[in-house]
Amino acid sequence: MINKILKLSKTSTLRNLLIQNINKNIINSNQKNYQIISMKLTELHENFYNLLNESSFNLLNKNDVINNNLELKANLEIFSINNIIDKLLKIQIINNETNNIIDEENYSHFMLRILLFNILKNSLNFSDKLRPTIILIDLPELYGTPKILFELNKWFNKLLAKNITLIIVSNSPEYLISLKPSLNSINLINNNHIITIENLSVIIKDAIILFSFWESNQRDLISYKNNLFSLIDEEDIQNEIKYIEENIFDLIIKSLFADEIILTIKKLNNISSEKYTVQHISSIRNLIFIYTILLSGFNVNSVWNSEGIDNFEKINSYFN
Repeated sequence: MINKILKLSKTSTLRNLLIQNINKNIINSNQKNYQIISMKLTELHENFYNLLNESSFNLLNKNDVINNNLELKANLEIFSINNIIDKLLKIQIINNETNNIIDEENYSHFMLRILLFNILKNSLNFSDKLRPTIILIDLPELYGTPKILFELNKWFNKLLAKNITLIIVSNSPEYLISLKPSLNSINLINNNHIITIENLSVIIKDAIILFSFWESNQRDLISYKNNLFSLIDEEDIQNEIKYIEENIFDLIIKSLFADEIILTIKKLNNISSEKYTVQHISSIRNLIFIYTILLSGFNVNSVWNSEGIDNFEKINSYFN
């Protein structure tokens, strides 16, 4: 049921937020329609308790046996609608064309969550610096079609522009690829440990140096790294990050879900089917960058196949 999805119970943060916003509009707004609501709430309250007294306590006053001086008196604050909010928030889905109530069971869980998402988006105070907004989206790929997920991603980007923190949980590499998160924002959960990339700039430097060393005539990687490390500036690093995002980002994301990763310059056919294996066929440059980010950044164990790679012995010790 949609009320359960929205969780509009008396202790619900969303429910209390809705009440707060409604009360604020009634009290602070100078708009005539809100003032009318306040007057009608007061009138409704008085009429209800008059009716209640006339139908019960006042009848006793006409009794010759009992001399009754009791009556019911309301204790309802004029600007509070807590006592009627439960009725106001009995939500139904209506077809705008027929004005008929629609069976909620015919609507997907995803659409109900989108409804909740929109209510939150329109109700929360995103400018509150003392209480920043954090929204958790759990496995959106289970409920939405590719087209709906594409629209959802556009909404996410709009929210990020408002400096809102989004935490999106996903088991789908395809969906993560469609999100295009930065490498620094990806967190892996493995054996109850959270793994995230630290010092991405240093990792990119290492990859640049490793590929440059592979192309060079030098044989001492340690000396080569010491000489080249300080020469790589921030512009070089950002250019490489841009290249990664445009060319090998998808390969890195797919690797994060694999049991075994094979990086090779030509296709291998004798791959075991007992494990979920991801095979990347690419240039040595791309393979070095992929492996360095996986190994140094995400601590992912990989299988490196050197078949057909010239001068592999120069970097073999690095990968082992």
